[in-house]
Amino acid sequence: MALNVSKVLAGLGVVFGIFGYMPHIGWFFGLIGLILFLMGVYNISNTLKDSRIFRYFLTSVVFGFISVVIFAIVIFTGMVSMFSEHAVMPFGERAPFGYETTDYGFGEVHFEDQVFSMTGNFVISFVSFVGLMIIAIVYKIRAYRLLSERLSLNIFNMAASFYKWGAILVVLMIGMVFILIGDILAVIGFFSIPDDFGENI
Repeated sequence: MALNVSKVLAGLGVVFGIFGYMPHIGWFFGLIGLILFLMGVYNISNTLKDSRIFRYFLTSVVFGFISVVIFAIVIFTGMVSMFSEHAVMPFGERAPFGYETTDYGFGEVHFEDQVFSMTGNFVISFVSFVGLMIIAIVYKIRAYRLLSERLSLNIFNMAASFYKWGAILVVLMIGMVFILIGDILAVIGFFSIPDDFGENI
């Protein structure tokens, strides 16, 4: 595949990835963007004869995907567990989660343990999510710095710097802003790659 096609695929992949943040239909744009992006950077990596570029990007994608899956599973199971908990009532009836029985000699039913368990699971999943996302961003930074070096395009280095600050501030909303700026710079970088660059290697 020609370099001029590869850079367009990679650039469009990042653009679709940005639209992936949209609610409801974002997953569709994200999936299409991921496919286009990996196709593009794979061919760019082959053109530059440096497999590390694609390997770093692929590692970033894998860690990012795992982090989202883990977070989603823990949240989903926590919600199912919360709504499935019941307390035993007189005459065989069941009460919804959070109900406390104090009459009829059945004693008092508390759900503090369940709440603490759910909170603990959420904290663990969030820490795991953040940790894996940071690893994913670190590999993305490595890939873009390598692209900057091999293509002599400083804009990829700038994108990597914004990703770095995004990773540092990922626990704050401002971190996502830095990552978004990094994505925009990456798009500009891909479309700035000279079409005849591969011929000079």
